[in-house]
Formats: sequence, structure tokens, C-alpha cells
Amino acid sequence: MFDCRWDRDDPQRGDRVVPRPALVERRAADDLLDALADRIAERLAVRIEAITPEPFEGLVDAREIARATGRSRAWVYEHSSELGAVRLGSGPRPRLGFSRARVDAYLLAAGERPGPPPLPVRAQPQRRRRAGQTSTGVELLPINGRRES
Repeated sequence: MFDCRWDRDDPQRGDRVVPRPALVERRAADDLLDALADRIAERLAVRIEAITPEPFEGLVDAREIARATGRSRAWVYEHSSELGAVRLGSGPRPRLGFSRARVDAYLLAAGERPGPPPLPVRAQPQRRRRAGQTSTGVELLPINGRRES
């Protein structure tokens, strides 16, 4: 793999592998190129940081905006252009994505404060059926001659 030769003629070195001068020069050139690449990368990183905008905030859907503002999804869709919606797709009815920061800025500029999110709707507990009957109260047929009680 390396450009090396055996140095068997030198009695003090024995059977060690000694790199040829060309390999030493190549390694030195590689080290210089690595150092140069590191310096270029550092300079580019500084320049990129200077021109990079703020980190991208993820988009949320209309349901999330409606929940956060205390309004209905219909209201969010009706005001989607004012809220800065982004069309996600090219079909006739693409999904819409909203930036929370942009929606909050719109509401503050309009003199409205985002309403508190509504309380979560609690699911009604399901009633347990009595064994041997359906939800309409009709008695079930026995299985394998057994009746459930």
C-alpha cells in the first residue's frame, strides 16, 4: 500500500521498513494541504455565519394555529393570506403551513391578542357491555353449547 522498501543492507537497522524520500515528500505535501483546507474552512465558516439568516422555524398546520390562537380552523383558512401561509404542494387544494412567529406578529399588528388555547376535550368513557348481549340489548346465541353469564 505504501511506497516502501526493505532496508536489509544496513546492519544497524535490521529488517525494518524505511520509507522512500518520495513518500516522505508526499506526506509533507498532504499535511500542508490539510492545513490549508482547514484554514479555508475556518474562513468560509466565518463568512457563511455573517450571511446566514436566522434559523428556520418549522411550519405548523392550520389546526395547530387554530388551537394556539383560540380560533376555528375555518377562521385560519379564511385569513391564511394575512397570516402568511405557505402553500405546500401544487395541486388545486394544497396543504398550508404557517409560521408561529409570523402569525403572532400579524395578530399583534392587528391589535388582537392570541386567545388562550381551549381546554382539551375529554373523551366520554365507554360503557362496558354486559356479557352475552349486544349494544342493542339483544341476547347472543351460545357458543359450543355454553352460555356466558
